[in-house]
Amino acid sequence: AQGEQGPIGLQGEQGEQGTPGAQGAQGEQGPAGPQGEQGSTGVGITTAEVNVNGELELSLTNSQVINVGNVIGPQGPAGSGGGLNKANMYERTTSGRRPIARCDQSSDILILGGCRCPQTQLWESYPVDSISTANAPGWSCYAGNVNVTAYAICLSQTP
Repeated sequence: AQGEQGPIGLQGEQGEQGTPGAQGAQGEQGPAGPQGEQGSTGVGITTAEVNVNGELELSLTNSQVINVGNVIGPQGPAGSGGGLNKANMYERTTSGRRPIARCDQSSDILILGGCRCPQTQLWESYPVDSISTANAPGWSCYAGNVNVTAYAICLSQTP
């Protein structure tokens, strides 16, 4: 025969920590939160002008005007002559089956070029050696087996 159960004993000491368990599965995504309140209207720039004192003034959409301050620097030193001079421009033409009208010097600048062929439609019309320092720039033309006139408008770099 079994006897009566005795009273509950004292709690034992804490055991050693076990190894961590495996990562659990990803939970389901919760429902979307409520729509947030409408934000206040921002402020934009309606105009930006430099006034007679050289100060930048910004007019805002809320009717406020902000003076940013002086935005014009001091006058720079005078330049040295320079500039383009029409007297330094010249035209070169040449004709043939695949002509290239070239400027006189490799340092000259090709302003524009073109081709003329009254017999047929042009097949090719393009600049050549425009940035070369070894060859004078020019304009190339081609219209098949017929004569074409190529022209180049150049600007001399020498005064």
